[in-house]
Amino acid sequence: MSPEEEMLLFPSFVSFPEHFAADDATPGSGGEHKKAGRQQRRQKARQVAEGYADDAAAKKRRLTDDQSQFLEMSFRKERKLETPRKVQLAAELGLDTKQVAVWFQNRRARYKSKLIEEEFSKLRAAHDAVVVHNCHLEAEVHTLTATN
Repeated sequence: MSPEEEMLLFPSFVSFPEHFAADDATPGSGGEHKKAGRQQRRQKARQVAEGYADDAAAKKRRLTDDQSQFLEMSFRKERKLETPRKVQLAAELGLDTKQVAVWFQNRRARYKSKLIEEEFSKLRAAHDAVVVHNCHLEAEVHTLTATN
């Protein structure tokens, strides 16, 4: 087969270097903007890791015991918050609405994990009981076949 025939059969092997730039950072491609943003994020991550970042931004906002208890009480009443209730809770507790929303999201995740663990424990106990019962039945079958 000639090279011309191969190119006709397999056009994916043909390259067009004048149409495709190899470098993302060619002017007008948008690659330089992506690269600059990536570099800024990496630099900020290094600063946070090394402790050079702004202390206010780097510190995690902790809830007081009263705030935690109030949020727990609210969670017992309703698992999912509507926006007006979220705004009300945030105002009452002196928190950001995003912080309240994230707290509820995390709490729902912990609640779901706990339910799954409890269900697993129940299933495991039921399984173990069935295995023990099966062993007793096998032993009984063995003794009955041995006597005959």
